[in-house]
Amino acid sequence: MRIRRGNAAGRRRIPAPKPHAMERMYQQALSAGRLLPDAAQLRLVGMLSQLQGKLPAFAASLEQHRAELSALQRQIQTVPSKDEGRLQQLHQKLEELRPPRKPKGIYIHGGVGTGKTQLMDLFFESTQLAKKRRVHLHDFMVDVHSRIHAWKQAEPEEEPLLDMKEEKEAEVRCSLRS
Repeated sequence: MRIRRGNAAGRRRIPAPKPHAMERMYQQALSAGRLLPDAAQLRLVGMLSQLQGKLPAFAASLEQHRAELSALQRQIQTVPSKDEGRLQQLHQKLEELRPPRKPKGIYIHGGVGTGKTQLMDLFFESTQLAKKRRVHLHDFMVDVHSRIHAWKQAEPEEEPLLDMKEEKEAEVRCSLRS
């Protein structure tokens, strides 16, 4: 099994992951015989646990960013058009507002039977975020292509991928390929 790290980018309280939940679940899977001891798996469990620890803070800062963005957009709508100075100031703030940096993701690949899917399932189960989605890579790509097709039908002159990146269905996506 090979593991590569890569880039993946509130007021509401988001629960932190249970301490060492990923490691505990991995040990349970070993004890139950669902997985065999493997050094690469153990290293991946550590990396996934580290990523998992960063997700609640990222989700909270992303929610805060979205709230600030919405507030600015509402303010812009309420300012009279004759107040050009105020409108310019709000548009400047809007341009300067940057989303929080996303934690680096992890790309997992390897041979059949090395535990990739089972470890991803453990990660997904033990991640305590409200917005998360587990999808097989094939289904994910079908969804992406159907959205692109729908966009092209509705807006033939527009570039669909520019809008696709703005989708906010999930804070965490686990895409699996057989």
